[in-house]
Amino acid sequence: MSHYIKEFPDYDAPLPTLEGFVDDSWHNDTCPSLFNATYNLKLWCEYANPEFRQSDKRFILYSQDIEESLNDVLILESDSLDDIKKAIEEATL
Repeated sequence: MSHYIKEFPDYDAPLPTLEGFVDDSWHNDTCPSLFNATYNLKLWCEYANPEFRQSDKRFILYSQDIEESLNDVLILESDSLDDIKKAIEEATL
């Protein structure tokens, strides 16, 4: 069983599959997430149904400061996974 399914049994969509990202979901968070340890990128994956979201957009990509979470930097919020993929590509150049 995928990690996010155990942590969020009511989640209404499959998590995207992105190279270098692993399921980092934790039940104390508001939604499932993926993490890329090489580039310290965190992708929050909100519910497909906007009524269940805590954020306006479906995907929220951050660059994480591993030592100080207060320094996380928002890269992009979008409903488009293609936009997120472009942002990841730019962030990892």
